[in-house]
Amino acid sequence: MSYSREYRYTPREWVSLALDDLAAASFLAAAGQKEFMARAILFHCALCAEKLLKGVCTAVKEDVLPTHSLKNSAQKIHYHYTLGQGTRNAIDNLEQYAISARYDAVLRPSSRMVDLALENMRVICRSMNSKLKNLEFDTIEQVWRRSHPDVPKAIEYMLSGENPEKLVRMLSSKTSPEPRTRTF
Repeated sequence: MSYSREYRYTPREWVSLALDDLAAASFLAAAGQKEFMARAILFHCALCAEKLLKGVCTAVKEDVLPTHSLKNSAQKIHYHYTLGQGTRNAIDNLEQYAISARYDAVLRPSSRMVDLALENMRVICRSMNSKLKNLEFDTIEQVWRRSHPDVPKAIEYMLSGENPEKLVRMLSSKTSPEPRTRTF
């Protein structure tokens, strides 16, 4: 079966796409929008994880299917690399939001759910970053610094979850009114 170009990105392209969701989730949470934008934060956390998993799948030469299942992608990676229990738990926890944060009108996420989703996203980021490095592909930090040279240190705050006020200042102080262009 043949898939569209959308599912044939390089690992670097998947990481670049995932970084948009990492930045969105981190920025909304750091800007004090956890309650108001909880569903959006959960959505971006799950989407970031999904794209990173697909990036590593691509790196290990596995097909990337048009699915939102984190577990399917994780299973393909697990054939090549053992995923630690913490990473598997994080994937299980975020899997539930891959669809429900998009379409479940009844879902009313609490601040605690948002914090847990953010931490799960960071666990997956660190794990997939390690896999990319071992495979000698660009890491999350390298892709970020290439596409966001004006705020290179922001990635450290996004991956750590520390210093949210500084992250908001960094990401909102961009002076250029031009939309950034994605550099793969």
